[in-house]
Amino acid sequence: MTDTIPACYNVSIVNSNQFWKTDKVLKTELPIIAIQIVFVVGLSRIFSIIYKPLHQTRLISQIAVGFLLTPPLLGRFTPIFEFIFPVNGIVNVEILSHIGLIYYAFLSGLEMNLNTILHVKRKAASIAIAGIIFPVLVAPWLYGLFRKVYGHIMMFPLEESTSNAYILWTLILTVTSFPVVAHTLSELKLLYTGLGKAALTASMIGDTYSWILFTLFVPFSINGKGAIYTVLCTIIFVVVCIFVVRPIIQWFIDHKADKDEWNDNQLLFIFMGVLACSCISDFLGAHAIVGAFVFGLILPHGKFAEMVNSISDDFVAGFLILSTLFVTLFFGMRTRDGLTLGLILNNKGAMALIMLNIAWDRTIFSVPTYAVITSAVLLMTILVSPVINAIFKPRQRFEQNKLKTIQKLRVDSELRLITCIHNTRQAANMISIIECFNAMRVSPVHVFALYLVELTGRAAALVAAHIGKPNNQPGEQNLTRSQEELESIHNAFDALGEAYDAIRVETLNVVSAYATIHEDIYHSADEKRTSLILLPFHKQLTLEGTLEVTNVVYKDINQNVMQGAPCSVGIFVDRDFGSVPKMNLHVRVIFVGGPDDREALAIAWRMAGRSGTKLSMVRILLLGEAAEVDASAHDEAQEILSAVIDTDKQKELDDEYINTFRLIAVNNNDSISYSEIDVHSGEDIPVILNEIEKFGCDLYIVGQGNCRNSKVFTNLLEWCECLELGVIGDILVSNNFGSRSSVLVVQQYGYGGMIFGNNLNHKATSKGMFESVV
Repeated sequence: MTDTIPACYNVSIVNSNQFWKTDKVLKTELPIIAIQIVFVVGLSRIFSIIYKPLHQTRLISQIAVGFLLTPPLLGRFTPIFEFIFPVNGIVNVEILSHIGLIYYAFLSGLEMNLNTILHVKRKAASIAIAGIIFPVLVAPWLYGLFRKVYGHIMMFPLEESTSNAYILWTLILTVTSFPVVAHTLSELKLLYTGLGKAALTASMIGDTYSWILFTLFVPFSINGKGAIYTVLCTIIFVVVCIFVVRPIIQWFIDHKADKDEWNDNQLLFIFMGVLACSCISDFLGAHAIVGAFVFGLILPHGKFAEMVNSISDDFVAGFLILSTLFVTLFFGMRTRDGLTLGLILNNKGAMALIMLNIAWDRTIFSVPTYAVITSAVLLMTILVSPVINAIFKPRQRFEQNKLKTIQKLRVDSELRLITCIHNTRQAANMISIIECFNAMRVSPVHVFALYLVELTGRAAALVAAHIGKPNNQPGEQNLTRSQEELESIHNAFDALGEAYDAIRVETLNVVSAYATIHEDIYHSADEKRTSLILLPFHKQLTLEGTLEVTNVVYKDINQNVMQGAPCSVGIFVDRDFGSVPKMNLHVRVIFVGGPDDREALAIAWRMAGRSGTKLSMVRILLLGEAAEVDASAHDEAQEILSAVIDTDKQKELDDEYINTFRLIAVNNNDSISYSEIDVHSGEDIPVILNEIEKFGCDLYIVGQGNCRNSKVFTNLLEWCECLELGVIGDILVSNNFGSRSSVLVVQQYGYGGMIFGNNLNHKATSKGMFESVV
């Protein structure tokens, strides 16, 4: 190793008999550490924004700050560097970073779910084991090759003792990082695909094995021959923590959590326990993070873990491929998926950096060795996300199947649909509409219920909490609110599957940021090959009989889904539809024209096959002024002509489908009726809808209105409050309209999603005028 130049500074001892021996700590030490924290965290956030398009983890942003402080960059400006990082402030930085590292290990243990690990399926375990065995066998050979190649270049000498270097080199290339993998999958929107679930479970198993390897082998590189005693004492410490300390802590925490008696003072004892376990493992000769990880592992999961994560997150956060490919091929996965899985499991995290730090502090690695292995770790982590994004783009596959609609679905085919849910009340509403889809043995219904959970804080913590169905295993009695909701939703949909032989149900959960959760819905719908996505309306019925906003974010999610869904979409507006007797159900379709209205009719036609269901179809014929083609969005004469031709083509498709419907359905079923109403101007539409409402019904099914190219409807759309419902749907849902019927608004796949533009800003000012028209 190269010579190290010590840096010395004077410290005045003023209070020799007190805990703080130096004078004015708050005035001298605190301002320096505060400036350093603000500087580092601020730069880290800036780099995080810069790297976001490349889907890089926060770890890479933090490492970039470290590179920025090196002598070739910011470090060359001595006055600036010494102002931010004076010699007497380096010790404080190291202490604070070490504490942050300890709590990072604690949170990593808290995120681990032992029940998932112990009951893992053979496929995930095999992938994880293969991802460890291959590097363990290959890494020593790579290290030997490195020494042989670099041995001829004597600019910097290599380390003389190779045994410790072999151990750390192998472990660094072997370990993976569950938090980094979870973040990568979330950023790439692969978390809830089959590939993502396999990678996530395999990563959790691999991360557990990494901690075991770290505990068993790192002491040998630190303590030499005496490490055997360290390992034995550490194993005894872990056993005592699991079988003696864990039951006591679990009883105490469960008792407090049940009564919601936790406060900040009591949580302080938890953090003191982290430091105590870290000190014990450090005293035994292992690294301090081992004790912190074990303490996090033995704490109860569920409500308590969520509370600790939410409090600790901001504090802590501020501060090989071929093997998996062969195993995935053995389990029947595609080559591309196997390659992607191998890349994902090559993500490195804090564990690899900790080992690098140990190797550097203990002079186990020489400068060339440290530089090579550090570069390898960074390149593996940096390149994973861009490469996966390039070779695995599910969105490109959306266009391969143009038949993901109810209208094009064969009569004897299985109807596969996704229903999105935010809470238990919406689950009951969705179940009531799914029951109407006439599930039969010849044409069964397969329901995928997606419980949408907002991602806040650490991705790995929430994702780990939602792997699989919540259960009543020891240490998980206190479920979080979202886990309780998932349990309730799961039970509700299980009851639906048990009540109907022709309905299959799968309950899934999606943990993602609301701003991008629509992409997870896209990928789930694409992977499950669904024909319909059912979304809940962002308003719910009150006791007064009006619709009021529950969460405006739900509206944004619905609009985002409609803009690029890989199948048809329906928004269900519930007005106590569950109380309607299904053996005496009246469904009404209001048909104007276009692909969305044809899809609405197809859904209603399917429902009409259910015993006790009455279907009334009302076709609105646009004549005269109302039939004018909308040419406002077309500047060229050729484009206007194209719009007219497209309108004529849509009318031909409407006539063809309606004629088929009348011939097959209306003429052969007395419970199905058909009628037509002429409309000559835009003012007639609200009047006609009011007249239709007088006849009453339980459920309206209408199209959103895409591809109508009608000047009348384009003008009315400017006054709509909810553009995602279209003109007809918005009127029927309006509180001023006074209807008590539920509404299902449908958008058919294959004609492009609804575009939400400037009208979103215009609707707020025009709401009153629209209500006066209604």
